Amino acid sequence: MIKLDLNDLSSVKCEFYKTDMPFNQRSEVLVVKFIGECGFGSQSNDDAVYMSAMIAAGFMAWHPFGLILDLSELKYEWGDMMDRVISPPYHLIGSCEDDIYPFALIISDINRKGLTSLIKEEMMEEPKDFLFETLDEALIRVDEMAKEYYKI
Repeated sequence: MIKLDLNDLSSVKCEFYKTDMPFNQRSEVLVVKFIGECGFGSQSNDDAVYMSAMIAAGFMAWHPFGLILDLSELKYEWGDMMDRVISPPYHLIGSCEDDIYPFALIISDINRKGLTSLIKEEMMEEPKDFLFETLDEALIRVDEMAKEYYKI
């Protein structure tokens, strides 16, 4: 038998936080922060698998009403599987991708170009709808999305 450890997949580190949703103080938003550097191209596959697993663990543990990925300290240029990381885990939240789950990303200069390209070119979405500079900006967006998602 071989012992497995998710931390062996990637040098990226993960931290979990929670904050209240502005529209409803009893509704929490999960903030998952990733710190480090993603590999380039397919060299980031294990990083993406690790990050996806951490997000899934956060959903299973805390059942949030919204998700913010804080990528402000994660260097990212381009990677095959990052679209899996920056999409909510619909299989865990019991909804389909037609119902856009409340989520946003916090970015910085070390990943803006790569994430903007990924969202615009690969995911065919508008980057300004998902990429934000601060937690407060991301939280406002998640709050707006939550009102529609939860029909509040």
